[in-house]
Order: sequence, then C-alpha cells, then structure tokens
Amino acid sequence: MRRGTSVSIRSRHVFAVAAAVAALVMCSNVASAQDDADAGGQPGLTPRVTGPRAPTIPEPTVELKPGEVPAIKFDTPVYNYGRIMAGTPVEFVYYFTNPGNGPLEILKVRPGCSCTLMGNYSKIIQPGETGKIPVKLETSKLSGSKTSKSIAVYTNIPGPDKEVRLTLVGDVWQGIETEPHVASFGSMTIQEAEKKPVVKVIVVNNMDEPAKIDNLQSTHPAFKPEIRVLEPGKRFELSITLNSTEKTGGISAGIQFDTGVPALPRFSVPVRARIHAPLTVAPGTIVVGAGPRSALNRKVTIANNTTEPVKISDLKCSNEAIKVKLRELRPEKLFRLEVSLPVGYSPGESGDSITFKTTCPSAPEVTIPITGSLEDDAGRGTVKMEKAE
Repeated sequence: MRRGTSVSIRSRHVFAVAAAVAALVMCSNVASAQDDADAGGQPGLTPRVTGPRAPTIPEPTVELKPGEVPAIKFDTPVYNYGRIMAGTPVEFVYYFTNPGNGPLEILKVRPGCSCTLMGNYSKIIQPGETGKIPVKLETSKLSGSKTSKSIAVYTNIPGPDKEVRLTLVGDVWQGIETEPHVASFGSMTIQEAEKKPVVKVIVVNNMDEPAKIDNLQSTHPAFKPEIRVLEPGKRFELSITLNSTEKTGGISAGIQFDTGVPALPRFSVPVRARIHAPLTVAPGTIVVGAGPRSALNRKVTIANNTTEPVKISDLKCSNEAIKVKLRELRPEKLFRLEVSLPVGYSPGESGDSITFKTTCPSAPEVTIPITGSLEDDAGRGTVKMEKAE
C-alpha cells in the first residue's frame, strides 16, 4: 500500500443492493453515543456518526514534559478520488508524521457524515514517527459533482493547531436518477386535491445497459404512478396522480419500479403531499395550568385554506370573565382570537369554551375548549397544539 494514495474501488455491480434502497437520498448526520465512548476507533471499519452537537473530546493520556510540543503533518490532507458511480466504495489511508519534539496523541477522529467509516487509527506517535488514519466512504447515497466530506482530527497539540481537517472530494454520478429528485405536490387544499393533480418526474438512465421500467408500485394508495417512454432505454416520464382526499395532513410514499438493469434492478422515487383541512384552528384546545396565577393572554389562529371567502360571527365564551377579541389579519382568509384570562382563573372540572360560527360549509360552528392541566406549571398557562376542523 503506497503512502497517501491507497484507494480501493470495486466493480460497479457491487453496489446494486445499496443503491436500490436509497439511490437519491442525501446521507444524514445523526448523533452517535459510540462517537463519544471511544477515541481510538474499533478494530476494522467502524461507523463514526456525527450530529449538530459539539463533540466530547477525551483528555490526553500523554503528559508532555516542559518544552515538548508535538506537531502533525499529513502527506495528503485532501484526497480526490475522481469520478465514480454511486455505490462504488472508496477506501483511503491518510498518512501523517509527527515533526514535533513531543509525543503526539490522536484524541478523536470525527467524520462529518454517516457515510464515512473510520478504521483503527494510530493513537500515540512519537517524534519523527509515522501514523495512519484509514477511512472508507460509502457513496450509494451521494450524488453530484464536487462532493466533499470532511473529517475532524483532534490532537493533544497546544493552541489553535490541535484540530486538523481532512477532506474526501470527488464526483459521484448515479446510475439512474430523477429530475427532480423528489416528486412533491407541495401544500394544497382539499378542493385542489379533489382535482387529482399530477406531478411529473423525468427518469434518466446513465448506465450503458438499456433500461426497461416495469412493475410500478406505490407504497401509499393515495398515489397512482404511470410511466411513458421518452427515449427507449434512456429517458422516461413518470406521472404520479394524487388520487385521495380521505385525510388531511402530510402523505409520504415511494414509487418503486423494476429497471431491467442488472446492476440496479429496483429503484424508488420519494413522493410527498400535504393536504390542508378547509378550516384549521390552532391550538384547538387551550390548556391552563393549575394553581394561583396572574392574568394570562392566549392567541388562537384560524386559517381559511379554501379558495372561497370565510366570515366569522357570533363569537361567544361560556365564561363572562374571559375576554375574547377577533382580529382579521388577512380579509376572509386569516384570523386571530386574543383570549384574556383573569387573575386567579381556573376552568374547573367542566371547563369553559369559546364558540363561533363560520360561513365555511365543512365547519359551520367551531368550539375551542378551555381546560385545566393535571400539573402546576409555575403559574404559566400551556397550550395543547391541536387542529379542529
């Protein structure tokens, strides 16, 4: 293995299973408890996954004598693995030396992405000696030119040089990709969903073998997929119809199909949609903490998600001590209730309620309960976030 240029790139057919599972989903950064448990890596290749929180760096085990200052110098701090197909694993060994006059200790090696796996790296390097950090990059979920992944190396070097950044960079291309990557219907009202909207995605085969798309399936019955050939074996148009208005909220699924390409036999396209109820009220319930309190103010937002104008009338509260004002933020579209609860207010066992009428056919009358919580929250009311239709 030659220093600074060690790389193992396998045949394109190795990645078939991994790429089929998640070909176009970018790798995520998630926290790992193991990342803080060991600074020296595990034998073999061990995933070292990171999150947005600051890393916990172990204390040095090496005690430097007066005048001793370790240093670190990498042969190749930035490794360019060139242009490869997604799913081709990249292996590389970062070699480094200690040109200082004190023992160098590698306290932690922390990749910036879960797609990067760490090998068993050198921990203590005496002056003039050489160490290594082996890494492996899983590329099945990567795509795009100038793909860059960083690795942070934490040492016992005093001052600002204690942390060193290594980089893996290259071009990763997908055997089969879609334009756009995700079929998104965005947000819509039930009225818009009833028109059965269609989203179209272009499927592109970048491989030498011709593709034949067949056996289309949706993981959610709300989506109906159809395929049309644009260029035989190379380009296809995937049409997805939203065919359900039975529920409101977010809907996510995958459109799966056979490709006819041995290296990537099955492919999946993520699809998303969000359908709003005609009228939403948030929060749908006001929950007030128990115990003595000062006066409280709460706000309730009422949104008209239809294309028709909505008016609100007959605003009432079951308790005359509670003052409720209606403000129209956007004419006939967005409203706000400003609720003032008096000093020492308690809703009691039966609770109170706010009611009003609307011109929305699916919600002619709306009730917002005011209830008490089971626990005292130090005199501050809490709001339970719900939606009422």
